[in-house]
Order: sequence, then structure tokens, then C-alpha cells
Amino acid sequence: MLVKRKAIQLSRQTLVVSLPSAWVKSNNIAKGDELDVQARDQELVVRNSTPRASRGKCANISLTTLDERTIRWVLSGLHKQGVDEIELSYTDQSSLPIITDVTKNLFIGMAMVKQGPKSCTIKSLAHEDPSTFDQTFRRAFQSTLTMADALFEAFKDHDLTSIPGIREMEKTNNQLTSFCQRLLNSSVIASSDKTHFLYTILWNLEKVCDDYKYICDTLISHPHRSSADMRGLLHSSNEYLRSYYELFYGFSINKLNDLAIQRTSLLSEAIRLVQATSFPENEIAIHLHNLVMKIQDFSTSMFAYHHVP
Repeated sequence: MLVKRKAIQLSRQTLVVSLPSAWVKSNNIAKGDELDVQARDQELVVRNSTPRASRGKCANISLTTLDERTIRWVLSGLHKQGVDEIELSYTDQSSLPIITDVTKNLFIGMAMVKQGPKSCTIKSLAHEDPSTFDQTFRRAFQSTLTMADALFEAFKDHDLTSIPGIREMEKTNNQLTSFCQRLLNSSVIASSDKTHFLYTILWNLEKVCDDYKYICDTLISHPHRSSADMRGLLHSSNEYLRSYYELFYGFSINKLNDLAIQRTSLLSEAIRLVQATSFPENEIAIHLHNLVMKIQDFSTSMFAYHHVP
């Protein structure tokens, strides 16, 4: 909500404005508290520098009648929303293994602190430092590239025994992308007109990693030696992803244009392999086609993030 304030002359060279009372109350601002103030062109961003965890954002959810997939969606959504304490109720303990798995494999800095016959509590135990965002964002990209490279090596060496371990790498991507989204959704990081572009990139990155996981699932359920053409497409798709990683940290509109051209040949090759092969090879080709489509979805957000009007 836009709130107008008049500048008040405090001294010869000092102007002050009052803070909106609703914002003061919701952020528990008291006399003497320190605030972070960031000047950005014509904007002035004011942020509560008190750790968000100390302000205690809580949620109470009943899991009764919810199936496993819905429970995972609910927990993931609460975590990304920035909730510090999640109280869950249920009629029996059949949902506890799901809650434990999500807490262990998705939530960074959170743990189950209370467990009873009909309820449990998950709580944030660590202060989330906004200065870690850039490093975690980079690690999320790098973890996906590591998974992609490991999968190609397994293809090249026909080493199907390593596939289950490679599949587990997707959990690291989930942890890192979810944690970054949590930071972006919380007041830990000052609001920015470009925050949503970062969020979109993270969302796409998690979906890209899913396609690598789906390829692993296909190989686990239907072990076989992939063709040289399929290995070539996987390698080219991996390099396509790596190019977008490099584009984010060294943006150039000419590089983005080159990637647009490259996309066409990659999709054409994927479609050719879908049509020229049979199951399960054609299923892998479909996943690679979808993967390239999702990688290209970085384009708009990366341009908008780096473009200065």
C-alpha cells in the first residue's frame, strides 16, 4: 500500500519522515531500534534489521484427510513463505514419515522440535543471514550442473550403478532453491523491483533439475545402454544449461541471442530422437526436450534482471 509522508525539517541539513504505524506494529519496531536504509535511485528502502526469526511467524495446519502429495505441497509452501514455526495436527501418525522426510531433505535450518500422538511442531533453529543469498543462489546452479555432468559420465561409461546416487543430487537442488525462495519471500531481504525475477529463475532451476531426476527414474526402472546420439543430446543440453549459468554472471544480449539460435537445433534433435527411437530411449528424449524448453525459460527473467531501464 502506498503511503504518502511529508518531509519534516529537523535541522538545517536534516529532513525526516514518519514511519507508517501499521508497518511499525507488524514489524515490532520500538524506540531505539536500528533500521536498515537502502538508497536506490528515486527509492528509499527501509527494512527491519532485527532477525526475522525473533519476530515469530507461525502457522497451524491440520493434515487430517490430506494425501502425501498435498502434505508435501503444504509444507513446502509454508517453508518458502517464510514461516518460522509450523504446528501440524493429525488423527494418526501415518503422516509423520512424510513430515520427517520433508523436514530432513528440504528444509535448511529447521527441525522437528516437538512430537506427540496427534501433533508435531517444526521450528526454525537458525538465523537466516541475507548475505548468504548470493552464495546459495550460485550453489543451487552449480549443484544442478554437477548432477548434469555426473549423469553424462554415467551415460558415457554405461555405468547404471551410479544412477540412484545421481538421482539423490536432486534433493540438494531442492534444498538450495527452496531456501533462496524463502529468503526472497521473507523480510530478511529488502524488497526489490527485481526480486520476482530471481524467484522465477529459482523456480525454473528446480524444474530443470526435475527433468534430470526423471531421466534417472527411467534408467532405474528400464536399464539400458543409450545411443551415441542420445549421449550427444544430453551433453549439448548440459552445455546449454551451463551457458545460462555463465550468462547470469556475465550477461550479454548477444550471448542471449546465440542461445536462442542454439535452442532451435537442440529441440529439433530431441524431436528427431523421439520419433526415431522406441521406449525407453524416446522417453529420455522427451525429458531432454522438456529440459531444454525449461532452460530457455530463464531468458526473459535474466534479461529483465540485468537490464537497467
